[in-house]
Amino acid sequence: MSFTVPVPASRIYDVQVGVKKFPTRGIFQLSVGGGDVGVPEDLYAPSEQYLMLDLGTATLLSGSTTFSFTVIGHNAASQGYKLGLDYIRLVPRS
Repeated sequence: MSFTVPVPASRIYDVQVGVKKFPTRGIFQLSVGGGDVGVPEDLYAPSEQYLMLDLGTATLLSGSTTFSFTVIGHNAASQGYKLGLDYIRLVPRS
């Protein structure tokens, strides 16, 4: 799944996402502008959990940028490959 995200200023940002971990979730990799950000994240949990994940840093230009979340597999204990995202937050680095 992809989202077009407004970037207020050209700079380095920490990319954070709100997620729902659940028994039917998969493992995803974030890509911004064609390059991977951070490492793959496993959203499997035996029960419902809402968390904020810090996915790493990205150097972004002002304007609109596409954030692509690709499911690349699933935990052996997971019952599926679903992805549950609540928000994307860009935190400017000092």
